Amino acid sequence: MKMEWKPIETAEKTWKKAVIVYCPEIKCSFFATWDDITNEWRHFGGSRYPIGYGITHWMQSPEAPNT
Repeated sequence: MKMEWKPIETAEKTWKKAVIVYCPEIKCSFFATWDDITNEWRHFGGSRYPIGYGITHWMQSPEAPNT
């Protein structure tokens, strides 16, 4: 599976699946999920605070390794 950055507007907004997001303002990428209640992206793992920076791109997480 080839992973490529896509515009954030094309991301599926769901809390059920974490995706990798990119914030150019802080030059950082991390996992995030969509909060259906507040309509905001949040750090994956249940953060109660919104990300607070402008996310511009996203990509799927990589496949799990075969063990």
